[in-house]
Amino acid sequence: MKIIFTLVFLSYFINVANSQIKVIDSITKKHVPYVAIRFDENNGIFTNNEGEFNLTDVTKDSIFLSSPGYRRKVIDLKTLDSNLIYLSPVDYVLEEVAISNKNKKSKTKRVKPIKHNDFLKSHRLIVGEELAIYIPNNYNSDDIEFKSLLIPIITKTISFDKSMAGKTQRVKKLPFSAMYKISFYENLKGSPGDQINYEDITIVINEKSTIVNFSIEKYNISLPHEGVFIGILNLGKTDRNGKLISTSPFEMREDKNGTVKFVKPTKPNFPVHYKEKINNTFSRYTFEEDKEWKTFYKHGKIKKGEYHNISLGYEIKIY
Repeated sequence: MKIIFTLVFLSYFINVANSQIKVIDSITKKHVPYVAIRFDENNGIFTNNEGEFNLTDVTKDSIFLSSPGYRRKVIDLKTLDSNLIYLSPVDYVLEEVAISNKNKKSKTKRVKPIKHNDFLKSHRLIVGEELAIYIPNNYNSDDIEFKSLLIPIITKTISFDKSMAGKTQRVKKLPFSAMYKISFYENLKGSPGDQINYEDITIVINEKSTIVNFSIEKYNISLPHEGVFIGILNLGKTDRNGKLISTSPFEMREDKNGTVKFVKPTKPNFPVHYKEKINNTFSRYTFEEDKEWKTFYKHGKIKKGEYHNISLGYEIKIY
């Protein structure tokens, strides 16, 4: 009987370990998409659109789950006995928001992004990397709302597939599809502060346009007097239906020196410019333990005396 019980338990555990896990809101019982699942050193994955991830993508016995608006959670996979993981929402008090009369007249202002087409002067975000780009408020109005974002990308590149390494290639438009999460952060003395919005705003970017026009009017996001930082977080590649494919930022390869960790290249490329003599762009990495914002430099390479920035265009409605 003891042997039978052990076999049944092992069979159940193996069934759980080889199946998809779903992350659930402990109160609403709804799935939680795009949760960061951190494991290993600076490694992790995101849950997909349905809040799912596969344990076969996890390389350690413990995982750390985090998502804006939820309490962080640590799971020992050896004790996992269900395909569901529950996250508890954080209790927070929303600041009072003045609702303006949108029936009054407004004018639309469009600011173009700074862009170019040189992919050698561009930056590719790895999965889990987030940029925060400062948007100033240079307008004399107490009531300004974002209508859309204009995101510049470079569509013509070379293939970074390992099978093409060392081969001569022409710069051309190559197909890709990746999902990004858009967040808004307070301006804290010139650096990104607390997150303003907790609603998931995601966009799928592909090679079809060099400027992605993304409407955010329905979210009613204001432009504060002190300006705002707009975050762009790389969630990873999508399938042809726009569904996120949960994947880690790295892959392990064998070479003459043993097992080596390589970054998985992820398109699109974002044009970097050097026109402003101030740092208006910051970056951080979701799967780092501290997740601190740092001054942005192309590919993380600090160059003294240089200011590396990425530009966003936008449309605003000024009432």
